[in-house]
Amino acid sequence: MEYKVLIGGSGGQGVMLLGTMLAIAAINEEREATCLPAYGPEMRGGTANCTVIVSDEPVLTPSPDAVDAVIVMNEPSYSKFVGDVPENGILIVNSSITNNVVEEGVNYEIVKVPCNDIAAELGNVRAANMVAAGAYIQKTGAVSLEACEKTLTDYFGAKKPGVVKSNIDALKAGMDYVK
Repeated sequence: MEYKVLIGGSGGQGVMLLGTMLAIAAINEEREATCLPAYGPEMRGGTANCTVIVSDEPVLTPSPDAVDAVIVMNEPSYSKFVGDVPENGILIVNSSITNNVVEEGVNYEIVKVPCNDIAAELGNVRAANMVAAGAYIQKTGAVSLEACEKTLTDYFGAKKPGVVKSNIDALKAGMDYVK
């Protein structure tokens, strides 16, 4: 099986962490993965996106011709990447801050998740990216929750156990939201 996702947002929204986590989680499951980041002119506040491929077979190029799903964390990313959502694909939208989503006449599934609101309710608005990640893995099964938990624990380590817990809670909340 192969999963290809484009993740877009602004610098500081954790787009690269989300993509990196998905790729490393796949590797933790002994699968193949790539994560190809792209940054705008500024790190924080500028545009940021990445493309992740998770596969059971070797990945021959990190830049696919097309993706299966798109995750957008803000309005500018929606405007820029909505055209990349394929027929019968999935568009996951951070509906907390993306309001002008066109729903009529589309040939793909739109999954609106109030990522910022859910993360704020959990006490960590910076975990909105993990809410989106949870929604994505629940909808696609690209990687397991257990692999993501291990990845976050390894990434943040013992020095930041509170960050690990809040990110895992956000992942689970995103999964629960789209069940």
